[in-house]
Amino acid sequence: MKRTRECKHPLACDASSTRAPLTRAPKTAPDASAASGEASEEASHERLFTLAPRPSPCKTTMDPNIYALVLDTLNRATSQDPEVLKPAEKKLQEWEIEPGFYSVLLDVLSNHSIDINVRWLAVMCFKNGVDRYWRKNAPHAITEEEKQKLRQGLLNSNILSEPVTQIATQQAVLISKIARFDCPMFWPNLVPELIGALKAPQPLVQHRSLLIFHHVVKALASKRLAADRRMFQELTQSVYAFILNLWHENTEQFLRHIQEGAATEVITEHLEKALLCLRILRKLTVFGFRKAHESQDAVAFLNVVFDRAKTSLECRKLLKGRGIYLLELCEKFIIHLTKVALGVLSLHPFSFVPLIRPALEFTLYFCFTEQGMALTYERFTIQCLNILKGILQCVEYKLPKEMDQVKEPLTIEAHQLKMSVLTDDAVVLVCRRLVSHYCRLCGDDLALWDAEPESFANDEAGESWKYSKRPCTEAVFMELFHGFRPLLAPCVVRMLGELPPPAPAPLDQLRDKDAVYAAVGLAAFDLYDESALIATDVIDHTYSVPSYSCCNLPACTEAVFMELFHGFRPLLAPCVVRMLGELPPPAPAPLDQLRDKDAVYAAVGLAAFDLYDEVCCAIVVMLQTISGASSSDTPIATSSIERSCSD
Repeated sequence: MKRTRECKHPLACDASSTRAPLTRAPKTAPDASAASGEASEEASHERLFTLAPRPSPCKTTMDPNIYALVLDTLNRATSQDPEVLKPAEKKLQEWEIEPGFYSVLLDVLSNHSIDINVRWLAVMCFKNGVDRYWRKNAPHAITEEEKQKLRQGLLNSNILSEPVTQIATQQAVLISKIARFDCPMFWPNLVPELIGALKAPQPLVQHRSLLIFHHVVKALASKRLAADRRMFQELTQSVYAFILNLWHENTEQFLRHIQEGAATEVITEHLEKALLCLRILRKLTVFGFRKAHESQDAVAFLNVVFDRAKTSLECRKLLKGRGIYLLELCEKFIIHLTKVALGVLSLHPFSFVPLIRPALEFTLYFCFTEQGMALTYERFTIQCLNILKGILQCVEYKLPKEMDQVKEPLTIEAHQLKMSVLTDDAVVLVCRRLVSHYCRLCGDDLALWDAEPESFANDEAGESWKYSKRPCTEAVFMELFHGFRPLLAPCVVRMLGELPPPAPAPLDQLRDKDAVYAAVGLAAFDLYDESALIATDVIDHTYSVPSYSCCNLPACTEAVFMELFHGFRPLLAPCVVRMLGELPPPAPAPLDQLRDKDAVYAAVGLAAFDLYDEVCCAIVVMLQTISGASSSDTPIATSSIERSCSD
């Protein structure tokens, strides 16, 4: 319909502007009652819009006809029948800019008797509308009168007692989006009302209030302007002690219930609350203090982080067989404890100084001892290795060359604490375990290499060391080696010398060799004993570990290979030529043999500027003969030779 003078209600007007499609609710079976008689109902709907009176801005009650019409349209928009769905979606898009539409949506999503899919769609429409029209300067912005009504209704008892978890989560996200715009200037009572609801005796109300408060804190912590950060620090001062006590209470209860073998529902209730409190505390601790160590509550919280993590790891063993959801909750709880430590280490390094010793002892026990490793899982191990890397890499913990250049006394204390734990024996143990256990290729690595070699090679890009085991291990090894080079260089060389000579060997032994070669490649810039590398230049075509590790001389990256070759050309040039000459002539061959050939050709391409006469003739001969090779040999080998010649 066109906007005319006869239009009596704002919802009856059509929007002329084009709108982005709404997010659809989960689909259910077509609603037969909604689909039947559609043609006859359309006319009555149009009459309802035309005859409905326009409410005044101060009106608090809604015309029941308009409420029923919006509810029916939402119901149609959840249908799987395109003929029913498309007109309903179009109508909802047109109503997005109409005054009063979001008040109707609030009433719909607050009514627990309405179908779940309809309420889901209502909250998603509401959330999308906040993104588009809540700002004052947005086109067709929501009026201040309606905003005030919405803010009051979003914390009513029905919202705080939402029975459906998925809808409760979306409601929390919705409230947090509004809070990011309006809190505290236009919504000063938001936090006090949530804190009051957290004290309610009903477990469901307390949980939903915690969920909302978590998303509100998360949204406010993401603001970076100076005034917003000061506001968040004031918020932290007012609520930190209360949330900390609530976390202690729920953590004690779920740990005790696990040890006593209580019902799964009881454990889940307290574990969910403890996890939400922990997430809130993490944001408050990391972003709510200028100096976290100046707050007694923050120090008290940080001092128990690693103890709680250790106890939770021990309780995790008791949860196996109690359901996957409960086990995942416990693992998330442990991971967030490590995230607290990482966040403080990153943004408050001097506040982390008292935690250096417990953090290092915690990491050494759970990542490098048999007893501790029996309790861990991969995501937790990666987090612990990141903590170790962060401590080793932290500039504030490193002494300058001249002691008179030390500006902060805590730097000396941090260095002393770090070195008191990382003794020579401990560092050597960590180095050997990193190489023998964590650098060793696992079955998943080999499967990824066979299936997607490009993905395998690109897995180390960006910040993958934060989330992937292999890049994380390599990053920790390099940081450890740079910090303790005089101690670890002989250790790595000894590990290289302990390897058996090149010969056909089982896959497990090849993995051990590959791990040591990878470590040598990572530390190549600090290792200058070329004889140890020359002795391992023989390539056996039965090797089934990735060719990039076996055939690139010291199993290094391309950059390391080129640096080594430029530095030791007289020794390495004959070695590369000999490897090239040992390859079989072009002919149909197994995939493993083609990979070996491709790796050698790649090495020749990298060293082409330094080989000159040694391989020039050989490349010409191969280019002449490869045209007669079968297609099975061409896709890999030809590309490498062409790349070599172009270089």
